[in-house]
Amino acid sequence: MPSAGKPALFQRNSYLHGVACLQRTIGNQAVDRLLRSDLIQTEPATGQSDGIDAVAHELSRVTHPDLSSRGALVQRKIATKNVPIDDYLSAKDITGFKKEGSVYSHLGLSIDEPEEEIIYNLLSSERTFSVAGVTAGEAKRNIDSHVKARKKVVEHTEKSKSAYRWGVNSSIKMNPRYWQEEKGRWGPKSGVGMVEAAKNVFSNPSRFDYAMACHLAAGVTMVAGSGSAQYTQRNSVTQDDWAPGDWGYIENKGYKPGKSAAGHEGENIIYVGKGQFWGHPQGQKTMKGWEDFIKLWDNKTGKPALWDMRKYTLVGLE
Repeated sequence: MPSAGKPALFQRNSYLHGVACLQRTIGNQAVDRLLRSDLIQTEPATGQSDGIDAVAHELSRVTHPDLSSRGALVQRKIATKNVPIDDYLSAKDITGFKKEGSVYSHLGLSIDEPEEEIIYNLLSSERTFSVAGVTAGEAKRNIDSHVKARKKVVEHTEKSKSAYRWGVNSSIKMNPRYWQEEKGRWGPKSGVGMVEAAKNVFSNPSRFDYAMACHLAAGVTMVAGSGSAQYTQRNSVTQDDWAPGDWGYIENKGYKPGKSAAGHEGENIIYVGKGQFWGHPQGQKTMKGWEDFIKLWDNKTGKPALWDMRKYTLVGLE
């Protein structure tokens, strides 16, 4: 992780290589059971970081969940500082939510409207999303800002094909007016903010030929989309716990340094909703689609393993 006061850097050849997410709707048979479940106490966001951290090679040793153990029942939630957001949820056509004190939850629904899907996924998450604000007005503005930031992240994944192409190691190309490389990591050059540098990748008035691998692409997309370099990382997240705008990682346990192709360490993914995950440069796939794709790498020696890590923007959250 970058030291305080310095711009966070993207690692050029990271084990966090690719990004997107999976949403699974909870079955009807779980409704009664979940309605009777206890809500986890509100907890502040942890792992706050300035910009995008370059995750080191050693993180590949972290224990990851078994990909075969899917379908765990989870109840997710949004928490405020004892201020109501009922009218905000109602204005967004969110119905059937449960409220205990200042914690709102829902069983989860499959919704086509992007903002509604984000809200339902947040409400039905095992994670607690602590909304900033000490008044009802502040809390409603902040949760709305968070939802809209996630939506913008998803929209930026759709713009990625026209914004940058594939590049790994020496073939990565970043506009030197905004970006610099230091010891294999990319970050904004001195005097340039992370958000400004990330947004230039998409606005790109000079039509610079950007090329990058999936970790850098995921980070640039999240920062430019959300309009903020502030994010949090949660670990020990269940495999089915996703909300649009979440950033995750599928490691390739079959990767062999010096033998496997560059960029085949894994795939960084961003969940875009409706069971689809985006990753660079392939675009959108289901989780199974990504697993099958990774299995084909390096003469079918790929071994996909989804990490239990999620990163997401802190816009509107504590």
